[in-house]
Amino acid sequence: MENKKVVKSWTADLKNGDGLVAEGTGTGKPDVILILSDDDFVNLASGKLDAQKAFFSGKLKIKGNIMLAQKLALIMKK
Repeated sequence: MENKKVVKSWTADLKNGDGLVAEGTGTGKPDVILILSDDDFVNLASGKLDAQKAFFSGKLKIKGNIMLAQKLALIMKK
């Protein structure tokens, strides 16, 4: 049996208005891209997974402006 993986993209636009989260890649070039599994994202958002540990263990991959990725962690804590 073949293991099929479903991959989805989400866009969080935090530059305009109150912000927006939508399914899909959005328009324009993103400043930062986070790549991780659904389970790891939930654990990261709920504080059960440390972003730095996830990054160094390979569970979290970051493309683009890593400083903006660090700011996202502060937003998620709220």
